[in-house]
Amino acid sequence: MSMRIDHVQNLYLSTTGAVNIAGSKEAKVEEKQGLTPQQAKAKLDKIRGYYQHAMNNGYALGAFNFNELISLQGLVEAANKANAPCIFQISQGARKFANEDSLIGMFEAARKQIKVPVMLHLDHGTDCETCLSCIDQGYDSVMIDASKHDFATNVKMTKEVAEYGHARGVFVEGELGKIQGQEDNVISKEQLYTDPDEAAEFVSQTGCDSLAVSVGTKHGNVKFSEDETPALDFDRIKAIQEKIETRLRAEGKLGANEHYPLVLHGASSVPADLIERVNKYVLVPRTLFNQVRSDETVKQEYRDELNKYDKSVKGKGVSEDLYNRAVKEFKMAKINVDTDFRLAYTAAIRDFMINNYPKYTPRDYLKPARQATTEIALRKLDMMNATGKAVGLPMVGDDSVFTATA
Repeated sequence: MSMRIDHVQNLYLSTTGAVNIAGSKEAKVEEKQGLTPQQAKAKLDKIRGYYQHAMNNGYALGAFNFNELISLQGLVEAANKANAPCIFQISQGARKFANEDSLIGMFEAARKQIKVPVMLHLDHGTDCETCLSCIDQGYDSVMIDASKHDFATNVKMTKEVAEYGHARGVFVEGELGKIQGQEDNVISKEQLYTDPDEAAEFVSQTGCDSLAVSVGTKHGNVKFSEDETPALDFDRIKAIQEKIETRLRAEGKLGANEHYPLVLHGASSVPADLIERVNKYVLVPRTLFNQVRSDETVKQEYRDELNKYDKSVKGKGVSEDLYNRAVKEFKMAKINVDTDFRLAYTAAIRDFMINNYPKYTPRDYLKPARQATTEIALRKLDMMNATGKAVGLPMVGDDSVFTATA
């Protein structure tokens, strides 16, 4: 895939954030990426094929975010070791943090070391302009997240991005419902579960290739209170699938052996072992910290000062077993994980800093962070039953035709 840093032209942004595309679609495609309609269709069919292969073979595509080179290298190592097809994601926050051109360049360089199909995806594009820009830059897929808007506006924005993306061979993910919590600049204080009937109507009207649904997951690390029992609404997942697939088959948009891809966001489990690792140290080993703080011979004013630094990371999420069930029993096609990577990355650096003082070379402490990223990715790919599933699959950027439906 050729990455071209080219910006959207001749676009009119409406007050809703939707984009009206002027001129011939075919002319714009050839101008931007040199694709004929047939080439764009083949490119899109291949990405759709990876999703169909996952759903028909009992696994999900792991979608993992990266913000910089170290995380990306860790993900590449995991994908190769697991021999699993993956999706590497860039969020809007990452684009601002690291410069979008730099991130794309890193990915293109990393692709030379990747031995399995890996797609580049925009995570949570909240406006049409961002999504269209990423499409023109050569992303394999983008997500337009207009879920904060009313249904009609969400439909309009998602349809605009889907039409623009499909003409250029780019897979488009939409979202319906609201997932509580915060991820970068995407914040929702309420949890609004996806309605199955609305989901079918939404997919039919927009033509989006996959749908992120709200069925119990939440963004961030503190997803649930101590007295809450995290769960996934499997009945709702099943109903959403059935409504969408019935509607699309009736409209001739989905084959008898095809399934419609659903996506889970906010799917970090925030497991207890990661919370324990990231909280192991304050400024010193916690065991020493607690000993000093409880020592009656230490002045109370010093103990009070120490207490200021006792700010543990807390968190609780849906268990990995439930995600595994969502994949195997309910054909969940794509699962996004970010927070668990952040916890493992930070814990590895903290551990190194405490136990290897006074070392200060970034290569020294970033190496365990990279390894931690690889370990979490391997763990999640196993949870998604994706290990070994890249066998026989074509690479993303080659010219092979792939439309897996069985």
